Amino acid sequence: MEFIKSHGSYAHMKEMKRSRFSPALVKTLREKGILERVKPGLYRPVDIDDIPDVSIGFVDVSKAIPDGIIGLISALHYFELTTFNPSSIYLVVPHNKKVLPIEYPP
Repeated sequence: MEFIKSHGSYAHMKEMKRSRFSPALVKTLREKGILERVKPGLYRPVDIDDIPDVSIGFVDVSKAIPDGIIGLISALHYFELTTFNPSSIYLVVPHNKKVLPIEYPP
C-alpha cells in the first residue's frame, strides 16, 4: 500500500504493472477489501486517511476524470453556498472528451 499512498492515494493499473503489481494481486487486494476500484484501471485504498470523508467523492471524480470540473449544485454544496445536498456529483467535461463510466460516486 505504500506504493499507492506515495502516488497520492490513487494509482492507475499501468503504474502498478510498471512497479511489478500483477493483476492477480490487485484482484486479491480488492476481494480482501483493501483496494477499491474507482473506475476501470484506477484504484485507491479503502481506508484513505489523508482525505476527509466529506470530499472523498469529489477526489474520486477528479482523479477518474482529470479534464472534468465539478460544477453546478455540487460546487455550491462543496463551498457551503447551499443547504441542498445533491445525490450525484455534477461534472462538466469538454464536449470532445470520451468519459468512461465511474462505479462510485454517482
